[in-house]
Amino acid sequence: MLNKIKPLIERVAEYLGVEIIPIEFDYIVDDSRLVLRPEVKIVINCKYQDDYFECAKAITHEYRHLFQIFYANMFNDSRARRWKAELTALVNTSNMNNKGSNYISQELELDAFSFTKSI
Repeated sequence: MLNKIKPLIERVAEYLGVEIIPIEFDYIVDDSRLVLRPEVKIVINCKYQDDYFECAKAITHEYRHLFQIFYANMFNDSRARRWKAELTALVNTSNMNNKGSNYISQELELDAFSFTKSI
């Protein structure tokens, strides 16, 4: 799958102006996740290992999160300040409320979902 999706990875990374990072499949609770430590990588749930469409969604979504981190730390406009504030108080799938509403309503998530849809 990674060879099949490589052209998309290259286009998305170039479009966002970020480096290409490793992608791997693993048994995780989420559909996908951007991992920052100990190494930066995207992890996609193994259940999508043979599903190009779901892999494409995961890659564009997580690459947008990578872009958001860079943007928040490189700029000082109103968007960068909002994103930086959300990044410091990040709500993720491990600490969202029982309806998930405080997770999905974050500007970072809305932006990543919108970006994924547009790509």
